[in-house]
Amino acid sequence: MPRTEDPQDDTHGPRVPRKSVEFLADAMAEHRAARRRRSLIRSGAGLVLIVVALWAANFFLVRQPVDEALAADTAAARLRLTARFQWYLDPTTLVLDLRGGDPAAPEAAFRGLLVAADAMRREERTFGRVVLARAGTPVFVLSGGDFRVLGSGFASARNPLDALRAIPPMLRGTAGSGAYGVFGATLPDPLGERDVDATARRWVGGVR
Repeated sequence: MPRTEDPQDDTHGPRVPRKSVEFLADAMAEHRAARRRRSLIRSGAGLVLIVVALWAANFFLVRQPVDEALAADTAAARLRLTARFQWYLDPTTLVLDLRGGDPAAPEAAFRGLLVAADAMRREERTFGRVVLARAGTPVFVLSGGDFRVLGSGFASARNPLDALRAIPPMLRGTAGSGAYGVFGATLPDPLGERDVDATARRWVGGVR
């Protein structure tokens, strides 16, 4: 009898059609892309929530109280003075940003400072420092303690001019760590100013 050879075993298993392989590869690629899209959506949603939370904190804690106090004060009602935290993140530093003032009546800017200090006193908000800025540029800095003194003094002052005269000696420069410094940075020494009109004009004019 002729000798027959045993058929060799197929060690590769059943063959998968090429179209099936391509379909599986496409499905896996689409799955990975969908996971990346979901991850990006979650990251974007988280970022939006953070931005909204920061905006809400700045608005309700400092901006709204100052806006309402300025609107209720006849002498400062037309002043464009906004309040926010430093970088919108640092609650230890209040930034009072003067966006519009009357060069012919620069003392109105200091009146706005007093109104803002009184508003924060009534809200029981305290700060380590207060930056007086002009259109985003820091001009002067106050210590948080001096800011509280101004708020208390304005609330009890019989003569508003006395409260205004108390401001210039408290003002500090913005050199070094003065204004937008790191958290807890040391404040510079007071400038020793005395002239209300001259220092108010510096703030209104954005002159450091």
